[in-house]
Amino acid sequence: MAGCIERLLQVLSTKNDWQRAVGVVDMGNTLIQRLAERLQLDEARILRHSLTFYLRGITESPAQFPGDAAKIENSTGEWEMFHVAVAERQVLSYISFWLGLVAQIRNFDSAALVSRFEHAVSSLDGCYKARAPRALLGLFEHIASGVDFERRTEGRRVSPGWWVNHLCARLLLSTLVQEVRGFLDEIQKELINPVASADETHAEVVSMKIFSCLELTNKMRTHLETVRHAATVLETLRHAQTDDEKWPDVSFPEEILRDIEEQLYQKLAVVAPLLKHERHNAGEPDLFGQAYKTLFDATFHAILYGRNEIAWKLFPIVIVMAEWARARLIGDLVSERQQQQVIFGTEPLVDVMELSGYALLMNEVNGEGIWPQVRALWDNLLARDQSSSTPQQFANILSAHENLFALTPGGIGRTDRQLELGRLLSRQATHPAQAASPIVAAFSPFLMGGMRHDLADLFIVEYILQRPGMSAIVISRKVEILRDYLTEYRPRPDNSGSEDLDSYDLDDDEPDEE
Repeated sequence: MAGCIERLLQVLSTKNDWQRAVGVVDMGNTLIQRLAERLQLDEARILRHSLTFYLRGITESPAQFPGDAAKIENSTGEWEMFHVAVAERQVLSYISFWLGLVAQIRNFDSAALVSRFEHAVSSLDGCYKARAPRALLGLFEHIASGVDFERRTEGRRVSPGWWVNHLCARLLLSTLVQEVRGFLDEIQKELINPVASADETHAEVVSMKIFSCLELTNKMRTHLETVRHAATVLETLRHAQTDDEKWPDVSFPEEILRDIEEQLYQKLAVVAPLLKHERHNAGEPDLFGQAYKTLFDATFHAILYGRNEIAWKLFPIVIVMAEWARARLIGDLVSERQQQQVIFGTEPLVDVMELSGYALLMNEVNGEGIWPQVRALWDNLLARDQSSSTPQQFANILSAHENLFALTPGGIGRTDRQLELGRLLSRQATHPAQAASPIVAAFSPFLMGGMRHDLADLFIVEYILQRPGMSAIVISRKVEILRDYLTEYRPRPDNSGSEDLDSYDLDDDEPDEE
């Protein structure tokens, strides 16, 4: 069947029929998921390989197909649509396989598995009614033949149930472990490596592949817990007295997923600046906006969790794209009210100030980070800026956002990031007085009421206001509160030369009377 589908797709790869070819691929992906749900993993893999071979070939070497695929390229609009559709569906074949697999093992239950194993080995007919991978089906056949022989020679079944459960659970678990590990290897070889080395000429196609691959890695990370649960359930059927050395190791190298994602982020940082960033057409996918959001979130998490190398590779790209996003928003919002233009049109600038504040804070938390490079980057940008009013514009933007009494997507995103920061700091410290830095203490979740300062405010206080000639800048009330807090509570040396940690007030922004 896979061979027939492969030949059909080649014939449909014409200028007039390519949409039907995409429809056949969609039906094939649906079938892949259903096969994986039935644990017919070999069959699902065969079909997936056929579809991905076609999808990869039609984009890389369209002239090799018997239809008019090469001629589609003459019609630029149609070719781009076909190319993007094919790029997305190539990854969907893998997503379908993974979702089908986890959908089946999500429902694993020890009692249900015992009943299933017993029914499968009770007769040869029972073997083929069980949903089982090919290797387990072979074991069912072998045990069922033995049980049938026992009944004919002994008049009863001799093989104990615990032995059947142990062998079947071991083989099923081994199959699942091999499938997950093999799937990770296949993703790296068949998806990530080609994307990482792809030509940036078709930036839209490459970015679509990256977004789809990131969706796949996210689903894999989410459902690895499902695989672990299935392993735990199968472990209950293990007969401890056997001391079975062949019982499989169920550890999964999750760091592989992180490495894959970082490869994708680095490639996206290369192709994202090549995407169209003019005024957005609502009838087309916003690839530039999606790329900007993806890179911003990736940079934030890299800074937060100390992955400094990838953080610094992404940060300058985010700065550039934020400026383009601001220019595009100005055009998109030209017909809106002035308040909306100010609030939504300046969100990218608030983003970069906030991200810079995180770089500064995490440098204080960890004693290292990318803040020195970020500071040098800002020094260079402001030195080249012909307008000396830029720092004041930054302060004015924060003042405008401070006076906004409404929920905005940007504000919700900043709150979510602050909550994630609070969870991280909660795991790293028990008391703000233990921090040598008043900056860390100011953002400690242990302060009464939680964190009350914004990271963009920190950028203004610790960078903009520290620059020469910036003392006259008009700042918002929130920035002023943070500045006064840091000024008042910086550690003061006592007579012995040690820091006076008692100067930290945990419950109030006002200094101790003492």
